[in-house]
Amino acid sequence: MSALVAIAQIAANFLILGPLAVAAVIELLPGRRRPKIVPKKILITGATSGIGEALATRYASPSITLALTGRNARALQTVADKCRAKGAQVLTTTLDVVDEDGMRSWIVSVDEQVGGLDLVVANAGVSEVTFGFDPQDASVAEESARKLFAPNVNGVLNTIYPALPAMRLRRHGQIAIVSSMASFLPRAGPYSASKAAVRYLAISLRAGLHADGISVCSIVPGYVKSPMTENVKSTPMMVEMDDAIEAIVKGLEDDVSVIAFPWTMYVLAWTFNIIPPTIFDIFARNGLLPSRMSYVTNKAENQK
Repeated sequence: MSALVAIAQIAANFLILGPLAVAAVIELLPGRRRPKIVPKKILITGATSGIGEALATRYASPSITLALTGRNARALQTVADKCRAKGAQVLTTTLDVVDEDGMRSWIVSVDEQVGGLDLVVANAGVSEVTFGFDPQDASVAEESARKLFAPNVNGVLNTIYPALPAMRLRRHGQIAIVSSMASFLPRAGPYSASKAAVRYLAISLRAGLHADGISVCSIVPGYVKSPMTENVKSTPMMVEMDDAIEAIVKGLEDDVSVIAFPWTMYVLAWTFNIIPPTIFDIFARNGLLPSRMSYVTNKAENQK
């Protein structure tokens, strides 16, 4: 019976996805494209390294005002100096995105100071991928999960919601939420869950805020060459940082709902995500999947 249910689920997926794919292609035809979005006043969290730093320096120019934050004051100052050298006006503050009151106060103040933010990039986050449980201390997995959800989920909420009231009043603004390709992979533990949460948040907000003139984009990177991936043992289809940043900038300009790269990994991950859980149950019962995974942890930080 379970096999029949799995087959029915797969068939239903393809029956639904076929017409949706055609609709998506039609939407992307040149005549249906919207005018490009060119932000001038941009706020970026987690701007001290990785995608946050690279995005800040990419946008930096004489016509751009940047509001940057991170926890590492020295690294933040270095990034700010690079951006100012390119002619940008830069505002900085050393702040942890889990500080709800601090984030709200800073974002509201910045929005007023610059005359309205065009783009808010919720980029700050941490990575600590845990598989299974430490047989010596089961509390390690719980601690890891709580530490991940605080910046990766609550930090995103603390970044986007303070910016929304003013954007709604102006009926103008763009929100970018950085998720991960790991959001499609349930075996990547709490990290996957945290990134899946913000990816779905972006999808729902995009639909809900469209009438208010606010665009929301989900950024779904695979492995990008950065400090965040230095300690990760397996990095298939690694993308160079410059290529990743160009994909993000172009996707935001075109106001696409999802900016994912590399596209080959996105297709594979998305396909994997629609496989019914029943299939994995069948594999596990027949010994085709490991029944118990060893405890492995890879740590990296982007919110520095």
